[in-house]
Parts: sequence; C-alpha cells; structure tokens
Amino acid sequence: YVSSHPLVRFERLLRIYSLLQIKDLSKDKNGAEVKIGGIIASFKNTVTKKTNEKMAIITLEDLSGTCDLLVFPKVYAQVHPSLVNDSLVLVKGRVDAAQEQPKIICSEILPLEKLVKDHTKKITIEIKEHDVEHNKVQVLKDIIARYSGDIPVQILLCTHANSKVKIATAQNFRVDPHEDFFREVEELFTPGSVHVV
Repeated sequence: YVSSHPLVRFERLLRIYSLLQIKDLSKDKNGAEVKIGGIIASFKNTVTKKTNEKMAIITLEDLSGTCDLLVFPKVYAQVHPSLVNDSLVLVKGRVDAAQEQPKIICSEILPLEKLVKDHTKKITIEIKEHDVEHNKVQVLKDIIARYSGDIPVQILLCTHANSKVKIATAQNFRVDPHEDFFREVEELFTPGSVHVV
C-alpha cells in the first residue's frame, strides 16, 4: 500500500479485542482456536476433491504478515457473498500448522465493522490508584455519559501495592462501544487500559 495500510485505523480495536497477529501463528498453536483481523488480499474459489462442493482459499493480510485461510463448504455457504478482495474481516478458526506455513481453517468470517457490535459483552477499564487521586474518574464518567448505551462497564483498580480490585459500578455505567470511546479512554489513562469480553 502506497499510503497507510487500511488496517491502521483498526489497530486499536484489533488490540483491544485481543486478536492474534499473523506473525504469532506458529507450530505450538497447532489446533488452537484463534481470532485474527485482517484484509482479504486475494481469494480463490475452488471445490473439494471428494464431494465437488464449493470452498475458498483466501490470503489474509494484517499489519504483521500474510497467511492462508481454508474456507470449507459449510462455512463457505454462509460467508461467500462477503468474500471480496480488500474487505476488512474478523476470522475465527483453528490453526493448522502441519506444514511449514500455518493456515487457519475458518469457522466464521465477519466484516470487521461487526466486531464491536456483535462481540462486546462487557468492557473493563483498568485504572491506577493515582488516576483516582488526579480526578480522572470524573472525566471517565463524562466519557461514559457521552457514549451511553447497553454494554456494562467494570472498573479494575490497580493499587500502589500492585493488587487489583474490581469496583462495582452504577447501572448507568453502560456504553455504546465505539472506536472513539476506546480512543478517549486510552488517551485518558494508557494504551492497554481497556479490555473487552
């Protein structure tokens, strides 16, 4: 890409949603269930050898590299309309590291925009004890109020003694998860302070 990579604007979301990077696929992950976000660099429709059913082989690219995805007939039937070059997608599947270059056998492929909407059950914000002392909690309340929604927010307080304490929050501590919400919270505290379940 001559200008910035299309995934750069999703980099924060990929990190917050704990998605694996392609460079981290290795033999020791063989058989592991993984989630990866990337762009469809290329794909080829083909058929299975035994049953002659439609399937696809996709090259997925993220900010760290490329890997092949195998989309077998059952999953292919569900996702083939969204298999378009340059589409930003979330891939769920199992790592096949039997050969030198690991592949992913797909169980699900979603447009990356659906990641926030469909895969957020709870948000945890990690704050340090000195953040409480510096009135950042009031700013956080204002941010939460601005992005009011349905997803519960939990606070995890990291004390000076390095222990972590979950803090019960009010019923109105609920947000509509949005990339701008995540950005504002991480700018207030630190990158990595937001976690999603």
